[in-house]
Amino acid sequence: MHTLSHTYFIAKALGDIDVSFLEEAIAFPPKKVQTSLPKRLAAACLCLLIGVASLCTISFPAEENPASIDSEASPTPTPEPSQSVSGVTPPAPQLSLAAGENADMMPFFIYQGRTYLYYDCVPSRHLALGEKAGTATGLIDEWTPQDGYVNLAGSVTGDFYPVAGYDPSFLLAMPQTDGTMELFVAQNGYTLQTGADLFETRLSVLETCTAVTWETWDSWYEEKGDIHTLSTENTAAFSSFLGVLEQSPCCLTESIPLIDGAESVYDFFFDDWGLYRLYIARDDGITVELCLFEGGYVMFSGLQSVCVQVPPDDFSALLALLS
Repeated sequence: MHTLSHTYFIAKALGDIDVSFLEEAIAFPPKKVQTSLPKRLAAACLCLLIGVASLCTISFPAEENPASIDSEASPTPTPEPSQSVSGVTPPAPQLSLAAGENADMMPFFIYQGRTYLYYDCVPSRHLALGEKAGTATGLIDEWTPQDGYVNLAGSVTGDFYPVAGYDPSFLLAMPQTDGTMELFVAQNGYTLQTGADLFETRLSVLETCTAVTWETWDSWYEEKGDIHTLSTENTAAFSSFLGVLEQSPCCLTESIPLIDGAESVYDFFFDDWGLYRLYIARDDGITVELCLFEGGYVMFSGLQSVCVQVPPDDFSALLALLS
């Protein structure tokens, strides 16, 4: 099993920082920890120590996506990122490091053309696994050449399995020696049209929800741990919101209109538009974490390249439950 931390993976910046790298980096705040749950990674990215920690996207060259290269069999085609009336295709994670940088990579592995990124670590007692799907080799680091991004390669090592009740093309688990399981979410290789394609088909949130807790964005950012539990009298209203969420359209996060002065959606989305973090406990011990942003945008923290935009009135009704 791999020995990477379950929290942020801080990289050491050595030498001068390439300006183009900084311009492309996702500007996440330095402190983003859910205190009542195991710490989870904030994005599919590397973390660089440049005064404060900043997150950037994982970058593979578009002309030859290494996640689709299989050294043992024919590669599974990886759709190009797109957004149309038929839905959105999440882009393959991109890894971009300036020359001379030294970094610990985020936990991920490649399987059947998909890049699976670490999401959470949970107790294994309620999860049933299928037959072993493969073994991640852990052969990738920040210096791995493009032809090293082959099937089963990654930054972690270990056997991984499908989880009962989940599509293995979306979620796989890697058992740990301490009795827990690390969950990995596929970042590409499928198309989402509405929230139902994510929250119903792949996460079954409405059918399996046992409890809902939440905190303000400030509480999460400042690690205050000011967690609230959704009251019983608001359960029906929240279920109604989940129904609306499943009917609402998906969009690529990068397609969200920019505000004045912003060069990237990440310049303002996480710093200025964050409102609440919701933690939906499933009956199998997995927690589905939702990020709520101004504009009615809702994001599953395990797939940050995609958002669902909820109608204004329904979004306001949810905020009223949390205020």
